[in-house]
Amino acid sequence: MRFNAQFWAESEQIKMFNNGMIILIGHVKNGSIIISIFGICEEAFPQQTNYLIKENEYVGKGANIVISIIQHYFENHGFGEKFVVIHADNCPEQNKNNIMIKYLIWHVLNNLYKQIIYSFMVAGHTKFSPDGFFGLIKLKLRNSEVDSLTDMVQVVQNSTIGAIT
Repeated sequence: MRFNAQFWAESEQIKMFNNGMIILIGHVKNGSIIISIFGICEEAFPQQTNYLIKENEYVGKGANIVISIIQHYFENHGFGEKFVVIHADNCPEQNKNNIMIKYLIWHVLNNLYKQIIYSFMVAGHTKFSPDGFFGLIKLKLRNSEVDSLTDMVQVVQNSTIGAIT
């Protein structure tokens, strides 16, 4: 189904998500901290919301963590859209599984969205918008001294204009 530009601007949003970075922070009193970054890119702006998860709070890369983060994003960063297009990477553990599909169907059956289009990158294509934002974080990280989670949050927030962490 195609939407005209005015209809799209008011009611459809394109979202991309990727669990793309794991950062090791050294020089901490009690050893190193490992932080995982999960990003959801809002293509209309473009803007990425990043979720930083410390190692001791990380529950793995399965569907449960992805659904929890996406649910938080929908509840706190939604624009009232009724049509959503989601592009995800081809990771079967996180994105290509029955739990994720049923979660999205639940949204439609409960009238939270009228339609959700869920698509994956073509095999062989490994980069999309969230990867570009992760690249900006890596550039900022190279020129920053990071000794704590607070420092890492600052790096992510300062990596782009209007970053949300």
